[in-house]
Amino acid sequence: MGKEFESNGVKVEIPDELESVVALEYSFVEALAKLELNVTGIADDKDKNNLENSIKHLVGNYTSVGSRLEPDTELIKKAEPQLILADKTRHESIFEKLNTAAPTVLLESFDANYDQSIETFKQIAELVSKEDKGRELVVQHNEKVEDLSKDIKLDKDVSTIAAVPTHDGLYVHASHSYVGQFLQKVGFNGSIPEDMENHLPEYMGADYLKVDTDRFASFNPERILIMVDEDNKADYEKLKESEAWSNIEAVRNDRVHDVNRERWAKYRGLIASELILEDLTNIEE
Repeated sequence: MGKEFESNGVKVEIPDELESVVALEYSFVEALAKLELNVTGIADDKDKNNLENSIKHLVGNYTSVGSRLEPDTELIKKAEPQLILADKTRHESIFEKLNTAAPTVLLESFDANYDQSIETFKQIAELVSKEDKGRELVVQHNEKVEDLSKDIKLDKDVSTIAAVPTHDGLYVHASHSYVGQFLQKVGFNGSIPEDMENHLPEYMGADYLKVDTDRFASFNPERILIMVDEDNKADYEKLKESEAWSNIEAVRNDRVHDVNRERWAKYRGLIASELILEDLTNIEE
């Protein structure tokens, strides 16, 4: 026997007991690991080093099934999943193909804010028949967030922007994004008025605002949390050479803090937000 769920207008039957699940977003990997499910396939962007160590040790061995943007259906089949968790934004166009490989459910991740990510976690707990465990973990998470928030030494009234440097400017994590909303939840003051956010171009239809360096400088944040990894390190170095960047108040007052891009920008789950808070508790000004 199994349970029926509707996904993308299709009824999907999921076994009550799951021994194999494929996750096409890191937040789904987090959720399944927390719920002690066997994750046999992950869209890890073709590099197992992309998994956070705190998550990697919970998952164990798995099959890499390609990139999050373009997962490989043949590799997914090799992982022999009983269920595929896919992203509503990224994977709706290939839902039929995925659902042919195994029962597939589309969930919010890429375009999810913090509150939505919690709801997605609860949905996953229901899908895998671990509702009670899911509720318990959310309670524990909320308590940990509250405790860690108290350990932050930074002045939260200082206007703060979190952003990813790219070759043509920056992607700002707006107030309705996962990181933007989470920073507000734990008390940080944003730097861009919401009415202005609504008129800025979005990246891939999500709440990541694409701006050039001059426009970013016009926001003049007092603090910048800059998300960097090996892929955009050169972009960041180039950004730091620009005159517009050097005139930003955060830069002039040494309030620019490098943070782990994988952790801050790509995970969007319970573990990720706790790790973000741990990072914030270690920052001093």
